[in-house]
Amino acid sequence: MTISGPLIIASTVISVIVAVPLGIIPAARHRKADGGALSGISQLGIAIPSFLGGMFSLIVFAVNLRLCP
Repeated sequence: MTISGPLIIASTVISVIVAVPLGIIPAARHRKADGGALSGISQLGIAIPSFLGGMFSLIVFAVNLRLCP
């Protein structure tokens, strides 16, 4: 629990910090292009299976950006 506890707390805090503005902005800009775009991106993120998102992340960060060893 000494390692996983802080990781759980950090991931929860980061997800709340990211999710709350990404929910408020599209709600505030309901019928505008940027609000619709953010809403579409968030729905696409929910619809993509996690293994597929992981493979895309590996391609982008490890192959294209060379950030992973």
